[in-house]
Amino acid sequence: MDGEQASNWAAAQGIGVGEDLIPAALRHLDFLEAVDRRRWLYEGPLLDRAIRRYKACWLPLLAKHTEAAVVDGPLVVPLDCEWIWHCHRLNLAQYIKDCKRLYGRILDNSNVESSVQTKSKDQAAKVWTELLCPGEPFELEYTSPSDGSVYASNEAAGGISYNLVSAVRRQSSFVYQVVTLLILCTTYKTHHCDSHD
Repeated sequence: MDGEQASNWAAAQGIGVGEDLIPAALRHLDFLEAVDRRRWLYEGPLLDRAIRRYKACWLPLLAKHTEAAVVDGPLVVPLDCEWIWHCHRLNLAQYIKDCKRLYGRILDNSNVESSVQTKSKDQAAKVWTELLCPGEPFELEYTSPSDGSVYASNEAAGGISYNLVSAVRRQSSFVYQVVTLLILCTTYKTHHCDSHD
């Protein structure tokens, strides 16, 4: 390690982490597994629809929520929007640029909860349909009909310059590999433990 790297490393050691990383990593694995069970979020018309929902519904709802809470407690993000949001935020510089251009500030995940981690989606679903996306279901499933509500022109829909389809394609192979490894490890652990009892 050269002098600059050592200095950067030393400075980084002083950065506090506000969350217990093991439970956070396990929650993230649960999220990745939920996405991988919905492979239609990796390509095709439902990926396109998820991206439109993210742009036209989720980001505007999140922007409202970060100004003044729109629900009591955390705002729950629909899984399809959470997946697109995850992919968008992986390119942090682009995410910051898009947020600042569209909303004048960075939209963070404070007081936001994954739909994978909660059963209490009712308030968020009500706000979703009443404020921003009437007729568009809160949860997008493979069989969800489309009435075209998110296809309408929306200020936020055109403002993202990052190629979200490409981002999803890059991440989908990673997610598949992580989930496959998790399954193999779980299978090995179960088999190994059972064979020694």
